[in-house]
Amino acid sequence: MKKKGFTLLEMIIVLAIMSIIVSIAAPQTMKALQKSKQTADLLTAKTIAVAIQEAMAEGAELSATTGWAKVENNIFTDTTNYTLSNYIENLSSLKPKQNANYDFYYNYNINDNTLKIGVGENNENPTVIYPEPESSESGS
Repeated sequence: MKKKGFTLLEMIIVLAIMSIIVSIAAPQTMKALQKSKQTADLLTAKTIAVAIQEAMAEGAELSATTGWAKVENNIFTDTTNYTLSNYIENLSSLKPKQNANYDFYYNYNINDNTLKIGVGENNENPTVIYPEPESSESGS
């Protein structure tokens, strides 16, 4: 009578093959996850920029700031008629996906009418993610 099942050697070979596949797939999965977080943060930054620009087109004025300021609901001088939550749903839940300890910051230059959105731990030196920084790599 022949016993059904796998031998120990067959099981070891299968485990070895599976561990090789996992060691190849895991780094690629992590890269894809990181790229998706970067893309999510860029899209959120674009959403914030469009909301600010839309409010300004309707007559809102940004509160006076020097340098970078945290993206919050009351960033306009007339908070009775203009709040950022009028333009973005769930504003309070917007946090960068790459690092939950970071916040979104904006910088508006009235002289050349440019708006930048960045992420960082504080408003000292956030990383600009909108408009997208020029890539130093060729072909990307």
